[in-house]
Amino acid sequence: MNMKKILLIFYIITLPLFVNAQREDSTKQNKDWKFAAGVTLYSNNHYVWNENVIERQPLEFNFRYKIKNHHVLRLALPISWKVNKAGEPEFPNQRYPTYEVTLEDYLEKLHEQDYIYANYYKILQFYESLYGVSLGYDYNYSFGKYLSLFGGIDFAYNHLQVDVKYYNIFYMGLDENGKSELGNISVNKLRHGRVGYSIKPLVGFRLNFQKLLFEANLGYMVVKSDFFYNLSGSAIGKEGIIYDINLPTKWTNYVKYFMYNFSLYYTF
Repeated sequence: MNMKKILLIFYIITLPLFVNAQREDSTKQNKDWKFAAGVTLYSNNHYVWNENVIERQPLEFNFRYKIKNHHVLRLALPISWKVNKAGEPEFPNQRYPTYEVTLEDYLEKLHEQDYIYANYYKILQFYESLYGVSLGYDYNYSFGKYLSLFGGIDFAYNHLQVDVKYYNIFYMGLDENGKSELGNISVNKLRHGRVGYSIKPLVGFRLNFQKLLFEANLGYMVVKSDFFYNLSGSAIGKEGIIYDINLPTKWTNYVKYFMYNFSLYYTF
C-alpha cells in the first residue's frame, strides 16, 4: 500500500472527528456571553458640553456584565492625558478694557501711566486632559444566537481640564518724551475646563459572532455642565515688586443633544 492510499484512508477516518470538533467549537464560541470588554470605535460624545470642545476623542474602555439573560450592567471609562492643543488659548483680560476712542484720544491716553501701551504673550505649555466614568443598565432581548436589542440608561461624570502656562510682558503708557516703560513680566498658569454630570436614556442593538461583540446605541444626553476657571501666577514689576495673581470663577449651565456610539468587544 503506497503512501497516497494511507493518507486517503487516514483522511476518511479523521474527517468526521474533525467536523464534529469544529461543530462543538462553533457551538461553544457562539454560546451566550457573560462578560465583555472593549473600546469605543466612534462616538459623537462631547462629554462636558453640547459642542465638541476637546482636541480629539479620548480612548474609552467599555465593559459589560450580564447578570442574567436579559439584565446587563454597563461601565465606560474615557481617558485622555495631556493632549497638546492646537491654536492659541484665549487669554484673560487681566487689567483694562478696550475703549472705542478717536486716534487723538488714544494718543493722549498713551501718556497716562496706568494705560497699557503694548501687551505680549509667550506660550510655554498648552494641553488638555479628560477623564470620567459612566455607569448604567440595559435590558437585553435576544433574537437567535447573533442579534439582540436593548434599552437602558447611563449616568456619567466627566472632567475636562485645560492647562496653559505662559509669559506675559506689557509696557506702560508713554512718558513726556514719547517712550514707554516696562510694566511687568509675569509667569502665569491658566487652568479652565468643564465638569459634566449627565444622564442618557438609550436604545441599541448587539451583534455577536463567536467571541466578538459589536454594539451600537443611540441616546438622548442631558448634561449639567459646570465651567471652572482659575488664573494664578507671579509678576515682577518695574520696581522689582513681586505679587501673586489668583482669580477663580465658576458658573453652570445645562445642555441636551442626541448621542450615538459604536463599540467593539471581546466576550468571555
